[in-house]
Amino acid sequence: MSSFSSRLKYCLTQHRLPASYISRTVLEFEDHFLHLVEDATARGLTPEQAEREAAAELGDPRQLADTLALSYKASRSPWRQVLANLWLDRGALTLRLIGAYSVLSAALGLFFTWSCMPGVLARHAAKGSTPEAFLPAYFTMTGISTVILALLLVTGIRIFRQQRSALTVFTVASVLPIVMIFLTGAAWLSPSLGLSIAAATGVSQMGLTLFVITLFPLWAPLAAVWALRREKTLSE
Repeated sequence: MSSFSSRLKYCLTQHRLPASYISRTVLEFEDHFLHLVEDATARGLTPEQAEREAAAELGDPRQLADTLALSYKASRSPWRQVLANLWLDRGALTLRLIGAYSVLSAALGLFFTWSCMPGVLARHAAKGSTPEAFLPAYFTMTGISTVILALLLVTGIRIFRQQRSALTVFTVASVLPIVMIFLTGAAWLSPSLGLSIAAATGVSQMGLTLFVITLFPLWAPLAAVWALRREKTLSE
C-alpha cells in the first residue's frame, strides 16, 4: 500500500466509518493512484516524481477523508446513521453502560445501607433476643460494604470516562462483593460469632445486592477490558 493510501485509511478510520467502506474506498483510490503514477511514468517522469505528482493531484489525504466522511454520512438515513454510530462506538458505549450501572448501583447501595441504620438500631434496642455481638458485627460489615460501594462508585465514574488507569482498581472492586459473600458465609461457621454475623448479614450487605444478582463481578471487568482495548486500537 502506498504512503497516500496508508494516510487516507488512517484518516478515514478516525471518522469511525465502517471497515468495509474504508477498505473499499482505499482500494479504489489506491487503483486510481497507481494509474496516475503509470501515466506520469509513461511521460518520462521518475517513479519518485510520478508518485509526488499523483499525490498532489489527489490532494491532502486528511481533507479528502473529511470530504468522503461527510458525503458518506449525508447519504445515510438518520436512524441508520444513529445505529451505525452506536455500532462503531460500541467500545465507548460499553464503557459508559458499565460505568453508569456501577455508579447508579453503588449510589443506591450506599443509600439503602445507611438509610436503614436507624431502624436497625431501634429494633436492636427494642429486642433483647439479638445476639450479643450483633452491633460490632453489623458496624464492621456495614463499614466494609461502604468501602466496597465507594470504590465501585469512584471507579465507575472513571470507567464511564474511559480512563484506562482505573481498570485494575475497578476489576478488584467488582470482585469484592462476591469475595465478601463467601467470607461472610465462612464466618457463619464461627462458634462464638457465627450467630451475630448471620443476624447482621442481610441488613449490612443489602447495598451489594444489585451487583451480586446481576453477576456484575463476572462480566463487567471482562467487558471493560474488551472495550478499552477496542478504543485503544481505534485510536492507533
